[in-house]
Amino acid sequence: MKNTCLHIAAILLCLCSCDQVGNLSDLSEEQQEELSSITFKYDVNLWKTERMLEPGDKAGIFAGSPVNADNLLASVSQDGTLQCSQPVRWDLAKKVSSITFAAYSPYSGAYQTGSGTFTVMEDQSTEAAVKASDLVVASLRLTSRENQITFSFSHKMVRLALYFENRSGSDIESVTVSGVSASTSVNLAKGEVSLSTSVTTSIKAGQYVSSESETYYSVLIAPQKARPSIRVNMKDGTYKTFVLDSQITFDAGNQWDNENDPLVIDTTSDPGKEEPVEFSLSINDWNNGGSMDFVKQ
Repeated sequence: MKNTCLHIAAILLCLCSCDQVGNLSDLSEEQQEELSSITFKYDVNLWKTERMLEPGDKAGIFAGSPVNADNLLASVSQDGTLQCSQPVRWDLAKKVSSITFAAYSPYSGAYQTGSGTFTVMEDQSTEAAVKASDLVVASLRLTSRENQITFSFSHKMVRLALYFENRSGSDIESVTVSGVSASTSVNLAKGEVSLSTSVTTSIKAGQYVSSESETYYSVLIAPQKARPSIRVNMKDGTYKTFVLDSQITFDAGNQWDNENDPLVIDTTSDPGKEEPVEFSLSINDWNNGGSMDFVKQ
């Protein structure tokens, strides 16, 4: 009992000095390991409403001094723990004044310094391509030592959700969004994503079903200023084109949709000679949105 009390007293004494631990020589290796170890968690409640991280996904973790983790690979477990590929510990001999922890997914070995370019897939008609395009990031700053770090992730790309009213007599074959950027600069060690200034491209949309059982099409794009256009290809070989009525600043983490004003598809025998129909979009907070139910094509 006496040894147990001394053990607890030693730990409490060290915890009271939250910026630096003194007299390390008075602590056993077990005590030092207990004080220095760090575990990472993810809020599993988000799995119920939003496709952020799922068990088995890979994430990267960054931390400054006195932890020093650079793009450390972690795997998401069933209980929301981020299982790191190697132990992460505080340097107990160093003072803690301010430290930033950051995490992101999907993981890439290209971000060893935290900075780089993230690019969404140009064909997002498969579920795997959508997950590879959905950059989620979390960051928090601490001024004292904590042994469990809980990350709250948020989407950092932009989601366009497009609804159509099909009067053409033919089924939709595919939907493509053009005039948008697929790439942007990121600093994942700080949890930062920039507005894209990259060249524009075309992205093939995926098909989804809303919570009201409505079919719609969606693409993920980089944060940017753009005036995208849409081409809807029909199975009978005809097509219909639309263009946004004005340029929009698409900030990270937002969803833009036209759920309340679906685009009417009434293709003619010679649609190539028609002017694109202008349309508008409404903004929503994607990070507080509902589930995305993917339909395999």
